[in-house]
Amino acid sequence: MKNTFRRKYRKRSGMSLAVVIDGITRFVKKNRYLSIGIAAAAVVVVVLFATGVFTGGAAGVMAQASNPSQEEVDAYYSGADEDTLAGLSGDSSATPTPYGDFAEKGHIIGISVLSPNVEDYQLLAYVSKAADASIEAGEIDNFLLRDANGDANQQLQDVLSMINDGANTIVVMGTDNYNFQKISELCSENYVKIVACNIDAAEGFAVNIVSQANYAQTFAEFAKESGARLVYTIDATEAEVNTIRTVLPVNANIEGDGATADLSGRLDRSESVKDLMFFDNSANSVLKMNIKKGVVPNSIATPAYVGFVKTWYALLHDGVSVDAADDEGNAASSAAPVTATPDKFHAIAYTQVKNMGEIVYKFAYNISMGKVLPLENYIYDVAGQEYVTNDNLDTYYAQIGALTDTDILPSMADTGDIDALFS
Repeated sequence: MKNTFRRKYRKRSGMSLAVVIDGITRFVKKNRYLSIGIAAAAVVVVVLFATGVFTGGAAGVMAQASNPSQEEVDAYYSGADEDTLAGLSGDSSATPTPYGDFAEKGHIIGISVLSPNVEDYQLLAYVSKAADASIEAGEIDNFLLRDANGDANQQLQDVLSMINDGANTIVVMGTDNYNFQKISELCSENYVKIVACNIDAAEGFAVNIVSQANYAQTFAEFAKESGARLVYTIDATEAEVNTIRTVLPVNANIEGDGATADLSGRLDRSESVKDLMFFDNSANSVLKMNIKKGVVPNSIATPAYVGFVKTWYALLHDGVSVDAADDEGNAASSAAPVTATPDKFHAIAYTQVKNMGEIVYKFAYNISMGKVLPLENYIYDVAGQEYVTNDNLDTYYAQIGALTDTDILPSMADTGDIDALFS
């Protein structure tokens, strides 16, 4: 079936959630303090992942954002520890030793992780495996990993450390705009190239891999087209709420951990809660709670968690069963399944790109090998994310297979064009 909504909104990307926890745990423990014992000449290619929403752009187009002023950056680091400040000012033994220009550097890949979340682990596992294969093939010299445990100052020290350790590719995940500017300065002073990912900056990188869609804008436009007059958001950032408010009023932004209980209370108080936007994994719980109360929302926007997709499909087909209970909470006879029609219940859910690790490694590897993109400050807009709506729900439901309720439906990005970008 054709998805009429996708003709209006471009495919964008996210990350897959399929993770083998034991393997990843062993991977993180094994590589966390990995370092090399030689002072090889090296260039650091830094791949940075920002936590904020990036507005995006076409490949090869400059990002439409400005870096923070020096005064803002100085204020941001006013509480930094002395070792970090010394390292940033060049007055510390941690200051990297210049290795000369890019052509004199070796090929070492590293990752600096601020605080990995469940969506990052598959990417980390792929990059680690790909780097190991490149080492075995004699293409690169080594692979490094540093985990900053959520400390932004430590992440800067980790970058300094990897520069000294001779890394030629550092994947830095979780960096905000302020840290990016400092990391960019460190890399520039030491002949280092940067591969940024989802960084809201106008310059200072070889390439910015844009892999986060503007979900808030898409959600808001979808809700408005579905007849919403105001919306409730769940676990949205301030930036996401502000984006939505350019399209529709936001009645409340509710914390994800307590969303089901909060919204249940609102319904009990006869509050009109018809249109919901989720930026976490609570959509399925909230939808089931609504159905049990006999209230089907007008619209829901959410990541495409399998559990939600199953409930959504059942609602539009055979119905969702609701077990009735008496006043004491004892099970009573089952009520008739609750159903809805596509004109009464509207939903949109986005998939996550399964092969982001491959995309990241292709850019990091090519740049570390001395290959060059056609423009400085190049933006690569990842295509591959898809949106599930009532129009194509049957197709995506059929693809669930062995996926668990906590997985997000995957999609694949075409990586065939990446190598061709380089010369």
